[in-house]
Amino acid sequence: IFREVSGTAFSFAMLIALPGNTIINYSIGILTEKFGMNVFPYVVLVEIVMMIFIFLLIGKADKKTAIRY
Repeated sequence: IFREVSGTAFSFAMLIALPGNTIINYSIGILTEKFGMNVFPYVVLVEIVMMIFIFLLIGKADKKTAIRY
């Protein structure tokens, strides 16, 4: 359907994803250097909570796909 803009959309998604992943990896490196590998499960937990929060935020913004309780 949107063949003309599919490459643009993919490029935009990568533009956001790659720096975000680099920042997360750098932050985990700093935290594990300072506190050891014991902090890693907490980092994973925080990332999961943040993904759920973003998912709910997007769902609220788009009324068609909002989660109904």
